[in-house]
Amino acid sequence: MGAGQSTPLTPSSQASQASQASQASVCKFSEEQIVKLDQEIKKIDGLILSVKRNGNYNKVVSDAGATIPDLEGARFANYMSTLTGKSFEDKSEKFNILNRSGNSSYFSFILEHLLYAQVNDILEEYKAILSSIKTLCEKYQSNCVADVVVEQDIDKIISENFSNAQTHLNLFNQIQIPDTITLKETTLKETIGIINEINKRFSNIDNIKIEMKTICEGTRTTRLFSRAGGKTTRSASKKRKQMKMKMKGSNSLSKTRNNKKKYNNGKRVKK
Repeated sequence: MGAGQSTPLTPSSQASQASQASQASVCKFSEEQIVKLDQEIKKIDGLILSVKRNGNYNKVVSDAGATIPDLEGARFANYMSTLTGKSFEDKSEKFNILNRSGNSSYFSFILEHLLYAQVNDILEEYKAILSSIKTLCEKYQSNCVADVVVEQDIDKIISENFSNAQTHLNLFNQIQIPDTITLKETTLKETIGIINEINKRFSNIDNIKIEMKTICEGTRTTRLFSRAGGKTTRSASKKRKQMKMKMKGSNSLSKTRNNKKKYNNGKRVKK
């Protein structure tokens, strides 16, 4: 991470450096990225655990609560022990309070913990977006809906989940990271690459809607074919084939009986 500012987790200013978005269908893309995000979340969890295992961590947290009034004393230690479930905005606020304290070097463990926790929140939010898309894919593949419903479903995901994630990305990008904090750049660069790829894939919402409508159209066409007699036609063809086999067997049996009859008649004549 560069001194003084976090590496942006959004591709808006680095579009040329972002990896190319997958050309797979939005359904397949979502499934693939969920797996990647799970791996990144696991990595960030590992980094958080590493910070908390430091021998000085608990003392630093206790001192922060005792010396910074806005952190509400002893309650701050409890806050840091249960960051999961705390809002992104709250973690960002706590980071800014510590960063403005003038003693960021001493509080570096807490600052690093809060930064990783914010990245973790962003990853979870993107995972929620992709999980919602995956659910819609399964829904449309089994039961097609009207085009207007597809648009409403996608708009809801974008207006709620995606907009929320983008807001948090922007907040994270505005964080001024002190020189005293050294984050795991390799891990975060991989995280950034995945988020950039997702952002690029979802940059054109109209295309996403078209893809989802196409899934519905395929389901609708299959059902119409079935109702028009698609299954019946195949069944009739199978029955005709079975009838031919029976007739062929019947003819063979008839020929065998005739041959036996001629043979027996011939024997009687010789006698």
